[in-house]
Amino acid sequence: MTTPRDTSPSPRTRANGDGTLYQRKDGRWEAAGYVLAPGNTRRRVRV
Repeated sequence: MTTPRDTSPSPRTRANGDGTLYQRKDGRWEAAGYVLAPGNTRRRVRV
C-alpha cells in the first residue's frame, strides 16, 4: 500500500544545499551535492 507524500512529513529532511544520496536504476549508489565554484557560484557535483 502506498501513501501520498502530502499526508505525513518525511522524517529525513535536509537543509537546503545539504545534498542527497540515492540508488540509481542500474543498482549503483550516487551522491549529489553543491560545491562552491569560481565567481561565488554553486555547481552540482555527482559522485
